[in-house]
Amino acid sequence: MKKDKSPIPESPDFKNAIDLLALYSDATIRLAAIKASLDAKMLPILDKRRKEYTRLQAAQGEAQKALQVICERNPHWFVKPKTLTTAYGKLQFRKSTRLECADEAACILRIARGGGRKKYLRRKVELNIEALERCSDEQLAEFGITRVTTENFTVKPLGVQIGEASATEEGESEEAA
Repeated sequence: MKKDKSPIPESPDFKNAIDLLALYSDATIRLAAIKASLDAKMLPILDKRRKEYTRLQAAQGEAQKALQVICERNPHWFVKPKTLTTAYGKLQFRKSTRLECADEAACILRIARGGGRKKYLRRKVELNIEALERCSDEQLAEFGITRVTTENFTVKPLGVQIGEASATEEGESEEAA
């Protein structure tokens, strides 16, 4: 079964995103190599590489922030699929939800009074988030709980998926032949 391939965007922002993802992936790989070296040789190496390590951490953080700004400016890159895969890594947005209640003790009392003690409360008397997540927003409101949905941005550096990228590129060149 072949995956649907989205057209590759062509714009200055997309080129900039690819360049930043390359920088981010490179910094991540180099940081991992430095960390492995540090684990093996510890303090003497740390003293020698502290400046480079700090510089790469800063570059990685700045690249991630810049990538997020560019990707937020171009939501059409993430309609379907929600992940943009390149030779340098992956960019993705994922929705996540959490349940919030202003006063957990008051929520526990409301649930206990409403007959949901076994289903929605644990023996330790804390909210059973997994069970509550299955409730409707109206039911959560009765307990004084609000469902909050957030969009999480993730950057995955080049790594194991390089084999996937190579296999895809080889498959494309074979199909072209």
